[in-house]
Amino acid sequence: MKNLRTSGSRTATPPQPSPTGVPAPPPPGKATPFRKPQPGQAQAPALAKVKRSGTQTITPDTRSIADRVQARGLVAGDDQEQRRASLAANFADPDYIPSLVARRKPDELAQVLAELQRVSADRNQLVRRLFQAIVDDKGLLAHIAATDPGIAVNYLVAADLAKFDLSGVLDELKASARSVVVKLLILHCQKKRDATPPSPSDAEPRAADSIGAALHDYMWQQGVLSIDEDWNNKTTGIAAQVYNSLWNARDYSRICELINMGVSTARAAILPKATGRGSKEGVWSGYVQPLDHLLSTYLKRVDDYDNGALGAHEKKEKVEGAKRVLAALSAQKPPGILTSYKEVMESELLKAFERLPGTFWGFEDVRLPYVEAARTKPGGMRPLRMMDLWAAVQDTIAPDNYRALLQDPAKTIAECVSNGIAKAEEAFNALAAGEPNPSTEVNYALMLHERQAYLDAFRTQATDFLDFLSKQGPEAKFLTAELTGKDAGKMMGALACKAGLWWARKKGEPIYYCLDGIDLDDVADYKTFKTKLINAGIEKRDEIAKAGGTVKEQHLFYEVITLAEMREILREENWPYLKGTVKFVKLGKILKGAELGEIDKVRQRMAESDAQAPLRKTPVRKAFDSYVTELGLEPDLVKDLDDVTLKRVVTKAKALSGLAAEAQHFLLFLEHLADCQVLYTSGVLPDIRMEFLDLAKERDPDARKVRAQEIATSLEIFPQMSQYLRDILTKTANRMAEANPIDINVLAEELYPPGR
Repeated sequence: MKNLRTSGSRTATPPQPSPTGVPAPPPPGKATPFRKPQPGQAQAPALAKVKRSGTQTITPDTRSIADRVQARGLVAGDDQEQRRASLAANFADPDYIPSLVARRKPDELAQVLAELQRVSADRNQLVRRLFQAIVDDKGLLAHIAATDPGIAVNYLVAADLAKFDLSGVLDELKASARSVVVKLLILHCQKKRDATPPSPSDAEPRAADSIGAALHDYMWQQGVLSIDEDWNNKTTGIAAQVYNSLWNARDYSRICELINMGVSTARAAILPKATGRGSKEGVWSGYVQPLDHLLSTYLKRVDDYDNGALGAHEKKEKVEGAKRVLAALSAQKPPGILTSYKEVMESELLKAFERLPGTFWGFEDVRLPYVEAARTKPGGMRPLRMMDLWAAVQDTIAPDNYRALLQDPAKTIAECVSNGIAKAEEAFNALAAGEPNPSTEVNYALMLHERQAYLDAFRTQATDFLDFLSKQGPEAKFLTAELTGKDAGKMMGALACKAGLWWARKKGEPIYYCLDGIDLDDVADYKTFKTKLINAGIEKRDEIAKAGGTVKEQHLFYEVITLAEMREILREENWPYLKGTVKFVKLGKILKGAELGEIDKVRQRMAESDAQAPLRKTPVRKAFDSYVTELGLEPDLVKDLDDVTLKRVVTKAKALSGLAAEAQHFLLFLEHLADCQVLYTSGVLPDIRMEFLDLAKERDPDARKVRAQEIATSLEIFPQMSQYLRDILTKTANRMAEANPIDINVLAEELYPPGR
């Protein structure tokens, strides 16, 4: 029996779309000052022109100096008082600083600064003394910056905040100036992102606590960064981080100036660990969102503001700021998104929706204004995107609930839909009482006047979708997601959204897919992007495991579901069946005919890029121990397997046991059994593929029992057979014997429509 499943696995998104053009920087004298001068303070100069050339891609180390030193094992865990006394004794020795500086070792200097930052008394005085010695040793600061820009930046920040006069000092950085400025920008953004948001009463945005005035000016004024190589660099994500920190500091003038300089509003940045929505505005699912995405959520609010209809719970000052930034963005040719709600309402997409209602897809916040506009049209009082159904779906795709969905779909669907209805009712009741909308995902205020119609539609659509999902082939991969470097929750979210594409096809409803904010190169190269991040995470986890540590941060890859959806649509085997359902949209215009040529090119590039993607790394052998124990694999068998084979054995056996336990999805079990060659060649299982297939097709009840017993006997006599696998496969054979025979062709068509 060959593998019946033809669809590829779902993928996620590299975060940063590309700019469509880079406008010229503002002419001298035209730039807006970055900050309003305080009393007694000279006005800060405007941004200087930014160079557009560069030869180096900089990937700065964004950890704090203490974290970096700690990671290198340079800081002992002594008692704080002992450390303080030891440090004081060292600095009291007149030879200590000269000898420390003379050794010119950046790591050692980093250790000393980390210790100084723990001292409260006399810290600034000690920092000034040490930094003066570094400055006096000509070329040492440049040497530190060239070795590790992060160490140089932490010294500069400490000296700046200690009121050290940096006049002339920064000129010594020379060749390392680019990397130092990049590091300064990112450190500045991190501190702003972590700081308490300013209150509405603040007259001016607060400066980051970690950057003093001198470095603040240096950071913005130096003409050392190029637009393309630095600001808009996908790897560093500077543009997204700077825009986000300025947005949350309400520094709209600086945002507008960066837009005028050509700094991309379509770039995203990856955060060191996954950060959920709500931690800071514009930070979601482990990424700093592109400014385009954040601004899209304000289109309707700005329109409401202009028409005197802004909600009582909206933040007026942010809406006013968004209006200013959208005006600056609209001057770009062309902008990456529509920049007014009027354009959305008048778009070809909304006219198409009026003729033939469907669902809206794409990056969540970019499609939001179209969803909001569609609420005013016939057919709009119902779930219009997967996120609208999420109140019911999110419970279903938790691993335990997902198993329940497969084993007892009727009961599980009824419970999940009822929970979703309850969440929507709670939101409607809060809004009716004049309270803010408790949901961050769905604007229930737009449906409040027709709440019952929406709830009825929600119940119908959620029930229908979950029934469809329960009949789809479950992704066995989620059972071993963490072992292979991926977050199981995001994988399951991708599974649900992928199923949503085929659900729409089954219903005959159009999918309006917004391409705004999507870099199609990211879609094509996603496998490479994803593999590199997975490999980096595996290396980090292995490093911790080898050192005997506990992995607190899992260093897992978090799927970008929009790119996963795009790749599902564009796969060679799927496109012929989905192209009639999916309507691609760009800036409100539905692409047709020759305009779809770009999509065809992406499909071709996907295949080429996937063929050149790097191989996935295999975790250290210790990472498999718990899985080997759980599966009951014989130690003598396992010790003879190399690491790569062991990984394949564990992942296949874990997935097979999970599918066997589901009981209701025998076809999926048979499909996976057909793809477990490594389990047969490595001696984990006897090759029982044909025996199970014959059992599944057998129509005579007595003969079915005989075939099940034959399978049980084969498993019983097989040497080194795991008792766990023997028991679960024997139970599966017995359940199949008691079930109705499977018509493979009919069931395969039901589970996998043509093209899947």
